[in-house]
Amino acid sequence: MKAVNKVLAGLGLTVALGLGATAAQASEGGCGTYKDAKGTDHALACESAPVDLTNKASIQRGASLFMSYCVGCHSAQYVRYSKMQKDLDIPKELVEKYLMLTTDQIGDHINAGVDPELQKAWFGAQPPDLSLETRLRGNDWVYTYLLSFYEDPSRPWGANNIVLPNAAMPFVLHDMQMNTSKEEYRRNIGDIVNFMAWMAEPDAHNRKVYGFWVLLFLAALLIPVYLLNKEFWKDVKVTGRKDNVNNELEKALRLADFIEIGELMAHDALDREESCGGHFRLEHQTEEGEALRHDDKFAYVSCWQYQGEDKAPVMLKEELDYEFIVRQQRNYKS
Repeated sequence: MKAVNKVLAGLGLTVALGLGATAAQASEGGCGTYKDAKGTDHALACESAPVDLTNKASIQRGASLFMSYCVGCHSAQYVRYSKMQKDLDIPKELVEKYLMLTTDQIGDHINAGVDPELQKAWFGAQPPDLSLETRLRGNDWVYTYLLSFYEDPSRPWGANNIVLPNAAMPFVLHDMQMNTSKEEYRRNIGDIVNFMAWMAEPDAHNRKVYGFWVLLFLAALLIPVYLLNKEFWKDVKVTGRKDNVNNELEKALRLADFIEIGELMAHDALDREESCGGHFRLEHQTEEGEALRHDDKFAYVSCWQYQGEDKAPVMLKEELDYEFIVRQQRNYKS
């Protein structure tokens, strides 16, 4: 094996992405193992991908590179050209002229214009769809994979990969690597991974922004709800008579219930310092933007006990103790 002096990372994310190292390796923060010249195994750490979903210029460059070098073999069937045009602020005429290579309908999904049977004959397997590849593998894994190719004359396409040995890919970006500086080439790789991260979850950044404002709203909501509750009981006036069924009194009590449950929901949401399911808090997330649970602190069922007016409720909880089930965080990468 030659020294890794020519990193042949191809933006043509190959068939190999779907054939080798497991998602478990990526999810554990590593990129597998490699053998040195003596045949000794070593752990391969993933490089940190420069993913920034607020950097629209980078995502736009990544879109151009992806469409130029990847779509010849790979599809991204969960993304439409129109979504890319709208979210990335690319003029429609530019999308139609430079990015739509396999269709003339901007509302179409991004599909490779190659017969799958031909792809199987060429590569041994159909190249995987890349719409969700970074969610499956992780941004860092894909980035490291693209930077880990080296020359290997024994392989059919003359290249191999440290992260994914015997990768079944043609070396599509050799000329780009040879004709650009190391810094520019790495920037190109970062841009393509940034685009893939956007493609895997186009609303990821907005979701985090919304989460921040929701938390801020809940915190601010406690004040007016508390004051409204005080004002309600001070100035409430219920019409009707006391010697028969009083529908107006029932309505007033129902309104009081709504006010109190709204205050309690905000209180409970702020007390739960983790992200789980639809409860996402910006300060509790993984490096890849996924929900970060804290089962050691919040593995219980609970309710709040009323303590009286102007007093904070007290949580009553029962720990969840599983004898036959192992609690684990849901993994969208496997």
